[in-house]
Amino acid sequence: MERLHIPFSRHTQTTRRQRWVVWVLGAILLICLFLLSRVGVVWFSRNTIFSLAPEETVLAVQVQLTKKTQPIWQEFLHSVPLISKRSLDIKDLIPFTHGELAVFITQQGDRAVAIRTTKNELPQTLLEKYHISVQEKGDFILLSEKLLPITGVLTSSRRSFFPLLQNLWLGKVMIPQEKQEGMIYYNASSTVIQFKTKKQISTEQKSVKNADLYLNQLFLNENDVSSVKSMHRLFTFFLKEGDETKPLLLNDQEISVLFRQTQTSTDTLLIFKNHSFTTQDVTRNLQIIGALAKPSFAKVPLPDGTSYDKIIVSPDLIPVEQISLNEENLYRVAGGTHEFILALFKNNELLLSNSQTFIEDYLAQSSDEKKNLCETHDYLNPEVLLSQIQLESFNSLVSVYEKIFSKFSLISFETKKYSMNIQLCSN
Repeated sequence: MERLHIPFSRHTQTTRRQRWVVWVLGAILLICLFLLSRVGVVWFSRNTIFSLAPEETVLAVQVQLTKKTQPIWQEFLHSVPLISKRSLDIKDLIPFTHGELAVFITQQGDRAVAIRTTKNELPQTLLEKYHISVQEKGDFILLSEKLLPITGVLTSSRRSFFPLLQNLWLGKVMIPQEKQEGMIYYNASSTVIQFKTKKQISTEQKSVKNADLYLNQLFLNENDVSSVKSMHRLFTFFLKEGDETKPLLLNDQEISVLFRQTQTSTDTLLIFKNHSFTTQDVTRNLQIIGALAKPSFAKVPLPDGTSYDKIIVSPDLIPVEQISLNEENLYRVAGGTHEFILALFKNNELLLSNSQTFIEDYLAQSSDEKKNLCETHDYLNPEVLLSQIQLESFNSLVSVYEKIFSKFSLISFETKKYSMNIQLCSN
Protein backbone atom coordinates (compact mmCIF):
# COMPACT_ATOMS: atom_id res chain seq x y z
CA MET A 1 0.00 0.00 0.00
CA GLU A 2 1.34 3.35 -0.95
CA ARG A 3 1.10 6.21 1.53
CA LEU A 4 -0.69 9.47 0.71
CA HIS A 5 1.48 12.52 1.23
CA ILE A 6 -1.13 15.10 2.40
CA PRO A 7 0.39 18.16 4.08
CA PHE A 8 -1.42 19.17 7.28
CA SER A 9 0.38 22.50 7.72
CA ARG A 10 1.39 25.40 5.52
CA HIS A 11 4.94 26.46 5.30
CA THR A 12 4.34 29.38 2.88
CA GLN A 13 4.73 32.88 4.34
CA THR A 14 2.04 35.62 3.92
CA THR A 15 2.82 39.32 3.73
CA ARG A 16 1.27 41.49 6.49
CA ARG A 17 1.33 45.25 6.43
CA GLN A 18 2.97 46.94 9.35
CA ARG A 19 0.61 48.68 11.83
CA TRP A 20 1.84 52.20 11.10
CA VAL A 21 0.96 51.80 7.41
CA VAL A 22 -2.65 50.98 8.35
CA TRP A 23 -2.85 54.05 10.58
CA VAL A 24 -1.46 56.30 7.85
CA LEU A 25 -3.93 54.98 5.27
CA GLY A 26 -6.81 55.43 7.75
CA ALA A 27 -5.75 58.99 8.57
CA ILE A 28 -5.52 59.86 4.86
CA LEU A 29 -9.01 58.45 4.31
CA LEU A 30 -10.45 60.45 7.23
CA ILE A 31 -8.80 63.65 6.01
CA CYS A 32 -10.21 63.14 2.51
CA LEU A 33 -13.70 62.55 3.91
CA PHE A 34 -13.41 65.66 6.11
CA LEU A 35 -12.28 67.84 3.21
CA LEU A 36 -15.03 66.46 1.00
CA SER A 37 -17.66 67.19 3.64
CA ARG A 38 -16.40 70.77 4.19
CA VAL A 39 -16.30 71.43 0.45
CA GLY A 40 -19.89 70.21 0.27
CA VAL A 41 -20.94 72.46 3.14
CA VAL A 42 -19.32 75.52 1.60
CA TRP A 43 -20.75 74.72 -1.83
CA PHE A 44 -24.33 74.24 -0.65
CA SER A 45 -24.15 77.31 1.62
CA ARG A 46 -22.90 79.63 -1.11
CA ASN A 47 -24.55 83.04 -1.27
CA THR A 48 -26.71 82.80 -4.37
CA ILE A 49 -29.85 83.52 -2.36
CA PHE A 50 -28.79 87.17 -2.09
CA SER A 51 -29.22 87.43 -5.85
CA LEU A 52 -32.95 87.88 -5.15
CA ALA A 53 -32.46 91.05 -3.10
CA PRO A 54 -34.93 93.77 -4.16
CA GLU A 55 -33.74 97.16 -5.38
CA GLU A 56 -32.51 99.56 -2.64
CA THR A 57 -32.10 96.81 -0.07
CA VAL A 58 -30.58 98.27 3.12
CA LEU A 59 -30.49 95.07 5.19
CA ALA A 60 -30.29 91.41 4.15
CA VAL A 61 -30.20 88.46 6.55
CA GLN A 62 -29.44 84.91 5.43
CA VAL A 63 -31.06 82.26 7.66
CA GLN A 64 -29.42 78.84 7.57
CA LEU A 65 -31.91 76.10 8.49
CA THR A 66 -30.61 72.76 9.81
CA LYS A 67 -31.72 70.43 12.58
CA LYS A 68 -29.59 72.40 15.03
CA THR A 69 -30.26 75.93 13.83
CA GLN A 70 -33.97 75.69 13.06
CA PRO A 71 -35.15 75.79 16.72
CA ILE A 72 -32.94 78.82 17.37
CA TRP A 73 -34.27 80.76 14.39
CA GLN A 74 -37.85 79.81 15.27
CA GLU A 75 -37.35 81.28 18.73
CA PHE A 76 -35.73 84.48 17.41
CA LEU A 77 -38.31 85.09 14.67
CA HIS A 78 -41.40 83.79 16.43
CA SER A 79 -44.44 85.96 15.60
CA VAL A 80 -42.22 88.31 13.54
CA PRO A 81 -43.91 89.01 10.15
CA LEU A 82 -41.32 88.51 7.41
CA ILE A 83 -43.37 90.15 4.65
CA SER A 84 -44.73 93.71 4.79
CA LYS A 85 -48.38 93.95 5.82
CA ARG A 86 -48.64 90.17 6.02
CA SER A 87 -48.72 88.02 9.15
CA LEU A 88 -46.63 85.11 7.86
CA ASP A 89 -43.72 84.25 10.13
CA ILE A 90 -40.95 81.66 9.90
CA LYS A 91 -43.07 78.72 11.06
CA ASP A 92 -45.39 79.26 8.07
CA LEU A 93 -42.47 79.11 5.60
CA ILE A 94 -40.34 76.28 7.02
CA PRO A 95 -42.52 73.38 5.73
CA PHE A 96 -41.66 74.14 2.09
CA THR A 97 -38.18 75.70 2.56
CA HIS A 98 -35.08 73.64 1.80
CA GLY A 99 -32.13 74.64 3.95
CA GLU A 100 -32.17 78.42 3.86
CA LEU A 101 -34.12 81.61 3.47
CA ALA A 102 -33.25 85.31 3.38
CA VAL A 103 -35.08 88.36 4.71
CA PHE A 104 -34.70 91.71 2.92
CA ILE A 105 -35.60 95.22 4.12
CA THR A 106 -35.62 98.04 1.56
CA GLN A 107 -35.04 101.75 2.01
CA GLN A 108 -38.80 102.33 1.80
CA GLY A 109 -39.38 99.88 4.67
CA ASP A 110 -40.70 97.00 2.52
CA ARG A 111 -39.92 93.49 3.78
CA ALA A 112 -39.59 90.48 1.49
CA VAL A 113 -38.35 86.94 1.98
CA ALA A 114 -36.50 84.59 -0.40
CA ILE A 115 -36.66 80.83 0.13
CA ARG A 116 -34.97 77.86 -1.50
CA THR A 117 -37.86 75.98 -3.09
CA THR A 118 -39.84 75.61 -6.32
CA LYS A 119 -43.19 77.03 -7.38
CA ASN A 120 -44.74 73.57 -7.43
CA GLU A 121 -44.02 73.12 -3.71
CA LEU A 122 -45.63 76.41 -2.67
CA PRO A 123 -49.12 76.17 -1.12
CA GLN A 124 -51.24 78.16 -3.57
CA THR A 125 -54.14 78.49 -1.15
CA LEU A 126 -51.90 80.14 1.43
CA LEU A 127 -50.42 82.57 -1.11
CA GLU A 128 -53.85 83.50 -2.45
CA LYS A 129 -55.22 83.93 1.05
CA TYR A 130 -52.55 86.51 1.95
CA HIS A 131 -52.28 87.98 -1.58
CA ILE A 132 -48.55 87.34 -1.79
CA SER A 133 -46.51 88.13 -4.89
CA VAL A 134 -44.26 85.30 -6.15
CA GLN A 135 -41.09 85.84 -8.23
CA GLU A 136 -38.86 82.93 -9.25
CA LYS A 137 -35.14 82.99 -10.01
CA GLY A 138 -33.09 79.81 -10.25
CA ASP A 139 -33.59 77.61 -7.18
CA PHE A 140 -35.17 80.43 -5.18
CA ILE A 141 -38.54 82.16 -4.80
CA LEU A 142 -39.05 85.77 -3.64
CA LEU A 143 -42.24 86.35 -1.66
CA SER A 144 -43.39 89.93 -1.11
CA GLU A 145 -46.43 92.14 -0.62
CA LYS A 146 -46.13 93.43 -4.18
CA LEU A 147 -43.88 92.91 -7.18
CA LEU A 148 -40.44 94.34 -6.42
CA PRO A 149 -37.61 94.99 -8.90
CA ILE A 150 -34.84 92.46 -8.22
CA THR A 151 -31.26 93.69 -8.50
CA GLY A 152 -29.45 91.37 -6.09
CA VAL A 153 -26.51 92.25 -3.84
CA LEU A 154 -22.94 91.07 -4.24
CA THR A 155 -21.24 89.34 -1.35
CA SER A 156 -17.66 88.17 -0.88
CA SER A 157 -17.68 86.36 2.45
CA ARG A 158 -18.70 82.74 2.79
CA ARG A 159 -19.21 80.23 5.55
CA SER A 160 -16.02 79.29 7.38
CA PHE A 161 -14.27 76.32 5.76
CA PHE A 162 -13.28 74.77 9.09
CA PRO A 163 -16.01 73.78 11.59
CA LEU A 164 -16.52 75.91 14.71
CA LEU A 165 -15.94 74.14 18.00
CA GLN A 166 -17.75 76.49 20.41
CA ASN A 167 -20.06 78.38 18.04
CA LEU A 168 -22.87 77.30 15.76
CA TRP A 169 -23.06 79.05 12.39
CA LEU A 170 -26.55 80.54 11.86
CA GLY A 171 -26.18 82.60 8.70
CA LYS A 172 -25.09 86.01 7.55
CA VAL A 173 -26.15 89.65 7.60
CA MET A 174 -25.40 92.28 4.95
CA ILE A 175 -25.68 96.09 4.91
CA PRO A 176 -25.17 96.80 1.18
CA GLN A 177 -25.04 100.62 1.37
CA GLU A 178 -22.24 100.47 3.95
CA LYS A 179 -20.58 97.47 2.21
CA GLN A 180 -20.58 95.60 5.51
CA GLU A 181 -20.94 91.82 5.84
CA GLY A 182 -21.18 89.90 9.07
CA MET A 183 -21.37 86.23 10.05
CA ILE A 184 -23.97 85.16 12.63
CA TYR A 185 -22.92 82.63 15.30
CA TYR A 186 -24.64 81.14 18.31
CA ASN A 187 -23.24 79.87 21.59
CA ALA A 188 -24.68 78.97 24.98
CA SER A 189 -24.70 82.56 26.29
CA SER A 190 -25.41 84.78 23.30
CA THR A 191 -25.77 85.30 19.57
CA VAL A 192 -22.83 87.03 17.86
CA ILE A 193 -22.71 88.99 14.59
CA GLN A 194 -19.06 89.34 13.56
CA PHE A 195 -17.90 92.01 11.11
CA LYS A 196 -14.34 91.88 9.80
CA THR A 197 -12.41 95.15 10.17
CA LYS A 198 -8.96 96.55 9.66
CA LYS A 199 -6.47 96.30 12.50
CA GLN A 200 -7.67 98.21 15.55
CA ILE A 201 -7.11 98.38 19.29
CA SER A 202 -9.33 96.13 21.37
CA THR A 203 -10.85 97.83 24.43
CA GLU A 204 -12.73 96.94 27.58
CA GLN A 205 -14.46 99.14 30.14
CA LYS A 206 -15.49 99.03 33.78
CA SER A 207 -19.08 98.03 34.45
CA VAL A 208 -21.56 100.52 35.91
CA LYS A 209 -24.51 99.40 38.01
CA ASN A 210 -27.84 99.27 36.18
CA ALA A 211 -26.67 101.29 33.14
CA ASP A 212 -28.91 100.82 30.09
CA LEU A 213 -26.47 102.33 27.59
CA TYR A 214 -22.67 102.65 27.69
CA LEU A 215 -20.81 103.87 24.60
CA ASN A 216 -17.09 104.72 24.52
CA GLN A 217 -14.81 106.66 22.19
CA LEU A 218 -17.45 108.91 20.66
CA PHE A 219 -16.38 112.12 18.96
CA LEU A 220 -18.61 115.17 18.73
CA ASN A 221 -18.07 117.03 15.49
CA GLU A 222 -20.26 120.07 14.85
CA ASN A 223 -19.75 119.71 11.09
CA ASP A 224 -21.42 116.29 11.12
CA VAL A 225 -24.18 116.75 13.72
CA SER A 226 -26.43 119.78 13.30
CA SER A 227 -27.71 119.68 16.90
CA VAL A 228 -24.14 119.75 18.24
CA LYS A 229 -23.36 122.67 15.94
CA SER A 230 -26.33 124.67 17.25
CA MET A 231 -25.48 123.89 20.87
CA HIS A 232 -21.84 124.82 20.30
CA ARG A 233 -22.88 128.22 18.91
CA LEU A 234 -25.35 128.76 21.75
CA PHE A 235 -22.73 128.17 24.44
CA THR A 236 -20.14 130.26 22.58
CA PHE A 237 -22.61 133.18 22.51
CA PHE A 238 -22.82 133.24 26.31
CA LEU A 239 -19.11 132.83 27.00
CA LYS A 240 -17.48 136.00 28.29
CA GLU A 241 -15.56 138.00 25.75
CA GLY A 242 -11.84 138.34 26.26
CA ASP A 243 -11.32 135.19 28.35
CA GLU A 244 -10.24 131.73 27.23
CA THR A 245 -13.22 129.77 28.55
CA LYS A 246 -14.06 126.81 26.29
CA PRO A 247 -17.45 125.25 25.55
CA LEU A 248 -17.61 121.65 26.77
CA LEU A 249 -18.85 120.46 23.38
CA LEU A 250 -15.73 120.85 21.25
CA ASN A 251 -14.91 119.58 17.78
CA ASP A 252 -13.49 116.03 17.90
CA GLN A 253 -13.90 115.85 21.66
CA GLU A 254 -13.70 112.23 22.84
CA ILE A 255 -16.49 111.32 25.24
CA SER A 256 -18.28 108.33 26.74
CA VAL A 257 -22.05 108.36 27.11
CA LEU A 258 -23.95 106.49 29.83
CA PHE A 259 -27.71 106.37 30.22
CA ARG A 260 -30.13 104.61 32.55
CA GLN A 261 -33.85 104.69 33.13
CA THR A 262 -35.18 104.57 36.70
CA GLN A 263 -38.72 104.69 38.05
CA THR A 264 -38.43 108.39 38.83
CA SER A 265 -35.88 109.81 36.39
CA THR A 266 -33.81 109.46 33.24
CA ASP A 267 -30.14 109.69 34.24
CA THR A 268 -27.35 110.67 31.86
CA LEU A 269 -23.59 110.73 32.40
CA LEU A 270 -21.07 112.25 29.98
CA ILE A 271 -17.39 111.43 30.47
CA PHE A 272 -14.92 113.75 28.72
CA LYS A 273 -11.56 112.05 28.18
CA ASN A 274 -8.20 113.48 27.13
CA HIS A 275 -9.60 116.94 27.74
CA SER A 276 -7.95 120.27 28.57
CA PHE A 277 -10.81 121.87 30.54
CA THR A 278 -10.16 123.96 33.60
CA THR A 279 -12.31 124.72 36.64
CA GLN A 280 -13.14 128.07 35.03
CA ASP A 281 -14.40 126.31 31.88
CA VAL A 282 -16.62 123.99 33.89
CA THR A 283 -18.13 126.59 36.21
CA ARG A 284 -18.94 128.95 33.33
CA ASN A 285 -20.57 126.17 31.32
CA LEU A 286 -22.59 125.14 34.36
CA GLN A 287 -23.81 128.73 34.71
CA ILE A 288 -24.96 128.69 31.09
CA ILE A 289 -26.73 125.33 31.56
CA GLY A 290 -28.46 126.59 34.70
CA ALA A 291 -29.52 129.84 33.01
CA LEU A 292 -30.96 128.01 29.99
CA ALA A 293 -32.86 125.63 32.27
CA LYS A 294 -34.43 128.48 34.28
CA PRO A 295 -34.74 131.58 32.09
CA SER A 296 -36.52 134.72 33.30
CA PHE A 297 -39.22 136.65 31.46
CA ALA A 298 -39.77 140.40 31.09
CA LYS A 299 -42.80 142.24 29.70
CA VAL A 300 -41.92 144.37 26.70
CA PRO A 301 -44.58 146.95 25.70
CA LEU A 302 -45.52 147.49 22.05
CA PRO A 303 -46.69 150.77 20.42
CA ASP A 304 -50.26 149.45 20.07
CA GLY A 305 -50.52 149.00 23.83
CA THR A 306 -49.98 145.24 23.85
CA SER A 307 -46.85 143.48 25.12
CA TYR A 308 -44.88 140.30 24.72
CA ASP A 309 -42.72 138.20 27.03
CA LYS A 310 -39.01 138.46 26.39
CA ILE A 311 -36.88 135.50 27.41
CA ILE A 312 -33.81 136.61 29.35
CA VAL A 313 -30.90 134.23 29.97
CA SER A 314 -28.41 135.58 32.51
CA PRO A 315 -25.62 133.13 33.30
CA ASP A 316 -23.89 135.69 35.56
CA LEU A 317 -26.78 135.46 38.02
CA ILE A 318 -26.56 131.68 38.41
CA PRO A 319 -24.59 130.48 41.47
CA VAL A 320 -22.36 127.39 41.22
CA GLU A 321 -22.19 125.32 44.40
CA GLN A 322 -19.13 123.39 45.45
CA ILE A 323 -19.59 120.30 47.63
CA SER A 324 -17.36 117.41 48.67
CA LEU A 325 -17.71 113.90 47.28
CA ASN A 326 -15.18 111.30 48.43
CA GLU A 327 -12.47 113.92 48.90
CA GLU A 328 -13.22 115.40 45.49
CA ASN A 329 -14.84 118.72 44.61
CA LEU A 330 -18.26 118.39 42.99
CA TYR A 331 -19.67 121.44 41.21
CA ARG A 332 -23.40 121.79 40.65
CA VAL A 333 -26.15 124.18 39.57
CA ALA A 334 -29.92 123.90 39.78
CA GLY A 335 -31.30 122.58 36.51
CA GLY A 336 -34.99 122.51 37.39
CA THR A 337 -37.34 121.50 40.16
CA HIS A 338 -35.32 119.30 42.55
CA GLU A 339 -32.82 118.66 39.74
CA PHE A 340 -29.13 119.50 39.48
CA ILE A 341 -26.43 119.45 36.82
CA LEU A 342 -23.17 118.21 38.33
CA ALA A 343 -19.53 118.17 37.25
CA LEU A 344 -16.50 116.42 38.74
CA PHE A 345 -12.82 116.08 37.83
CA LYS A 346 -11.45 112.57 38.50
CA ASN A 347 -8.50 110.59 37.08
CA ASN A 348 -7.97 112.90 34.09
CA GLU A 349 -11.68 112.67 33.28
CA LEU A 350 -14.45 115.24 33.48
CA LEU A 351 -17.80 113.79 34.55
CA LEU A 352 -20.99 115.70 33.72
CA SER A 353 -24.35 114.32 34.88
CA ASN A 354 -27.82 115.10 36.17
CA SER A 355 -27.52 112.43 38.89
CA GLN A 356 -25.07 112.36 41.78
CA THR A 357 -25.86 108.67 42.33
CA PHE A 358 -24.86 107.90 38.75
CA ILE A 359 -21.48 109.59 39.30
CA GLU A 360 -20.97 107.67 42.54
CA ASP A 361 -21.78 104.35 40.83
CA TYR A 362 -19.28 105.11 38.07
CA LEU A 363 -16.54 105.95 40.58
CA ALA A 364 -17.24 102.90 42.76
CA GLN A 365 -14.77 100.05 42.56
CA SER A 366 -15.90 96.98 40.64
CA SER A 367 -17.15 94.19 42.87
CA ASP A 368 -15.64 90.72 42.99
CA GLU A 369 -18.88 89.21 41.70
CA LYS A 370 -18.94 87.52 38.32
CA LYS A 371 -19.31 90.14 35.60
CA ASN A 372 -21.78 90.04 32.77
CA LEU A 373 -19.60 89.61 29.68
CA CYS A 374 -21.91 91.94 27.74
CA GLU A 375 -21.16 94.76 30.19
CA THR A 376 -17.39 94.67 29.67
CA HIS A 377 -17.82 96.40 26.29
CA ASP A 378 -20.06 99.07 24.80
CA TYR A 379 -23.65 98.00 25.25
CA LEU A 380 -27.28 99.08 25.26
CA ASN A 381 -30.57 97.82 26.63
CA PRO A 382 -32.89 97.56 23.59
CA GLU A 383 -36.09 97.44 25.64
CA VAL A 384 -35.37 100.72 27.45
CA LEU A 385 -34.21 102.52 24.30
CA LEU A 386 -37.23 101.38 22.26
CA SER A 387 -39.48 102.64 25.07
CA GLN A 388 -38.02 106.13 24.54
CA ILE A 389 -39.21 106.27 20.91
CA GLN A 390 -42.23 108.51 20.47
CA LEU A 391 -44.16 108.20 17.23
CA GLU A 392 -47.09 110.26 15.99
CA SER A 393 -48.42 107.24 14.08
CA PHE A 394 -47.95 103.48 14.06
CA ASN A 395 -44.74 102.31 12.37
CA SER A 396 -44.72 98.61 11.44
CA LEU A 397 -40.92 98.48 11.12
CA VAL A 398 -40.43 99.73 14.70
CA SER A 399 -42.96 97.13 15.81
CA VAL A 400 -40.92 94.39 14.09
CA TYR A 401 -37.70 95.59 15.75
CA GLU A 402 -39.44 95.60 19.12
CA LYS A 403 -40.56 91.99 18.72
CA ILE A 404 -37.05 90.86 17.77
CA PHE A 405 -35.03 92.82 20.32
CA SER A 406 -37.41 92.15 23.20
CA LYS A 407 -35.87 88.66 23.28
CA PHE A 408 -32.49 90.10 24.32
CA SER A 409 -31.58 91.82 27.59
CA LEU A 410 -28.44 93.58 26.30
CA ILE A 411 -26.69 94.24 22.99
CA SER A 412 -22.94 94.77 23.32
CA PHE A 413 -20.33 95.99 20.83
CA GLU A 414 -16.94 94.34 21.29
CA THR A 415 -13.92 95.78 19.50
CA LYS A 416 -11.34 93.12 18.68
CA LYS A 417 -8.06 93.32 16.80
CA TYR A 418 -9.51 92.46 13.39
CA SER A 419 -13.26 92.40 13.97
CA MET A 420 -16.26 94.13 15.51
CA ASN A 421 -18.59 91.75 17.34
CA ILE A 422 -22.22 92.62 18.03
CA GLN A 423 -23.29 90.34 20.87
CA LEU A 424 -27.01 89.73 21.50
CA CYS A 425 -27.24 88.58 25.11
CA SER A 426 -30.33 86.66 26.16
CA ASN A 427 -32.14 87.06 29.45
